[in-house]
Amino acid sequence: MRTDRLYDTLYEVLSPRQQVILEMLDLLVSTELLGKAETAAGKERARQHPTLAKHSATLAAAVEMLLEVTEYGEELRLDQVWEAIDAIVPRRALREAVAAVTEMVPPPDADADGDSRSRPAGSPKPTKTGLARSRRS
Repeated sequence: MRTDRLYDTLYEVLSPRQQVILEMLDLLVSTELLGKAETAAGKERARQHPTLAKHSATLAAAVEMLLEVTEYGEELRLDQVWEAIDAIVPRRALREAVAAVTEMVPPPDADADGDSRSRPAGSPKPTKTGLARSRRS
């Protein structure tokens, strides 16, 4: 990126005292931006929490019924299984719950922190500034 190169070039030509000032400014700006992004992500998660709880309860009821009917020990046809589930949760509600939970929760094989879904939609992925890279150089 051009801004990274600009930062690195600027860092090289500054005196040690100016480099410290630039590092402090860089740290302040990145902390402020990351703090705002984390606050926005937290607000978004708090807003989605009741919805996630509602849809998770719907899915849990359907799966509980599925497990219950499969424990009967007799062969059941698929339409019988769906009939038992539909008595608890209508398919339309089940589809809505699956769509909502899929949108809000990372898949089981996703990264541990769920980084890609923890940010509000449209938010840029937070990146480290040139400070850490310049110090390593």
